[in-house]
Amino acid sequence: MAELPPISPGQLDDALRALLQQYALQKVDRLDELTAAATKELVRLTKSDAPIGAWDRSKSRSHFFESIASKRIQNSAFGASRFLWYVKAPNSRLTHLLAKAHRTKDGRILAPNPFLQNALQRVLQNYDDAIRGEFAQ
Repeated sequence: MAELPPISPGQLDDALRALLQQYALQKVDRLDELTAAATKELVRLTKSDAPIGAWDRSKSRSHFFESIASKRIQNSAFGASRFLWYVKAPNSRLTHLLAKAHRTKDGRILAPNPFLQNALQRVLQNYDDAIRGEFAQ
């Protein structure tokens, strides 16, 4: 092991602060990578499990699953990002109708399609395991 240069008691505070800040930034960068990967996986799973829906040329509405996307919405002071899963317009208003049970115009009750909840359960479990594995080191 290499010898470290001597540090005076007055320099110890600054040296520890710099070392801990470097460690925190490395961990936040890794957390950001894990979050981006989990968000990408959530989009992939929800696109594969979402109902296809009808393409309506008159309303220029694409298939529902084609409208699923995500984006980075915020970087914090330490570099940690927040990501948003969303459905692009004009299909964005259909999401709650698919995820929740609802009545149709003729009075029938349509059962919910749990494609989003199922994908979230799978992704969150893997994300939790990845974070625990990263910070257990």
